Amino acid sequence: MPAMGDNLTLSAAGVIYRSKEEARRFGQNEVDTEHLLLGLLALRTNVACAIITRLGVDLDVLQGDIETGAESGEALLPVWKLEFTEAAQMALALAEQEAGENNAGEIGTEHILLGLVREEEGAAGRLLAEHGVTTEKVRGEIGK
Repeated sequence: MPAMGDNLTLSAAGVIYRSKEEARRFGQNEVDTEHLLLGLLALRTNVACAIITRLGVDLDVLQGDIETGAESGEALLPVWKLEFTEAAQMALALAEQEAGENNAGEIGTEHILLGLVREEEGAAGRLLAEHGVTTEKVRGEIGK
């Protein structure tokens, strides 16, 4: 994962932590993009959820689609030992890039959303695309 620790908004840091809890809930040893997306959806008051809603996506339907498609396993690693998959690392690196390009002082949930949308190989990126959430649309909603 990119060295972003101190560069996260409080809400984005919560998403990272929650994504690890989601991976563990599904019995996975690694945090993947769908867990990051579930982490975003866990607290509906963040900027990313507001953007997704403004784009006409029902958050409950999106969450249900993720949970239906998520793989379940038997892993029981503690949350603090969970690593990020290559796809999740790429999504977070793209989030960091988006924040930098927007001259944002910190990486926010909107940047994590952009990273997930741009990381098209991950389950979250594919699912967001199926729901009509694109890079251009998200960028157009940032700052509104």
